[in-house]
Amino acid sequence: MLRLESSHHILFALIRNLFMPGFLDEVSFQNITRNEWTKIREMAITQGLSGVCLDSFERLPTYNRPNSAVLLPWIGSALAIERSYYYQLKVLKRFVNLMRDNGVKVLLLKGYELSKYYPVPSHRPSGDIDVYLMGSYEKGIDIVRQLGINIEHEDDKHCSFVFYGVVVENHKTLLAINQYSADKISEEQIMKNIEYLDFQPEGYYTLKPLNNYIFLLRHLARHFGSEEGYNSRQLLDIMLFLSKNKNNIDKHDLLQCLKESRMVKTNDLFLTLGFQLFGIDLSEFVFNGVDERYQQLALLDLIETKDVKHRDKDGMLAKWKELFDIRWKYKVLPESFFERLIFGLKNTIKQSF
Repeated sequence: MLRLESSHHILFALIRNLFMPGFLDEVSFQNITRNEWTKIREMAITQGLSGVCLDSFERLPTYNRPNSAVLLPWIGSALAIERSYYYQLKVLKRFVNLMRDNGVKVLLLKGYELSKYYPVPSHRPSGDIDVYLMGSYEKGIDIVRQLGINIEHEDDKHCSFVFYGVVVENHKTLLAINQYSADKISEEQIMKNIEYLDFQPEGYYTLKPLNNYIFLLRHLARHFGSEEGYNSRQLLDIMLFLSKNKNNIDKHDLLQCLKESRMVKTNDLFLTLGFQLFGIDLSEFVFNGVDERYQQLALLDLIETKDVKHRDKDGMLAKWKELFDIRWKYKVLPESFFERLIFGLKNTIKQSF
């Protein structure tokens, strides 16, 4: 059993209540102080779960909910998330229509589409809009430039620009194929069937469930393997996606893909940890299991507050020390610690020029 301090225990118990109805019916909140609720709410915001927690409160019996002084700040946070959600949806539709009118097909990655799997879609925090334009990367750039929009950043994976106040990332490739071999393998797996897409009512396309899960898993693994780490919303994304699409994903095909990309351990870690935290049972897709030690380390990494703003000031030595401190992650990730060191060295050289 994973070890959690009381405030984290309450936070994840609230999430489990959404997926295990009645889980908290007999748990009393009367002895939780207002200061502790404030701490829990701040953690929920950091983890991208504040709106989801509010949904959990609403599913509790009235007598077992916190008082209004506790709930009002949560409601305020949820309203802010909702406003952002609906505005981003409006911008997404505008972008999709713009591309369609110019003969460009939009494949949406992550983001809004994943919100559909949440109990209340508008309570999943919005981020960037990530798109792949199905071979029309440069044409997409030309279209937005004709509107007077500047490209703010470009690298070998994607470029980004601000479209009606929302950051859009236009992907050259789905994954960072020039950085890690696992990304390249996963990209090749997905691209074998890239012409087979699902069309959504909003006018964009999405990957078929198996390919989408491989993409989401690899994306989560990249966050997990970085110094910045990952958060609970990212983990909940893949848990909900797989839970809702498990009948559309062949386990044999999935295992074959995971073996080819060396992500069996990665998959097993996330699904096992996700069950412990959220109560979503996907054990049928856990193939070999993972040592509880790595589950505990992954949990600590998940809830640790990470301040990355100081890195440029502290210099490369601090960055390399951080990388050394998380070397345990490469026991469950497809890339080796050596491969990560090489990538870090390349970045260091690139930043020096």
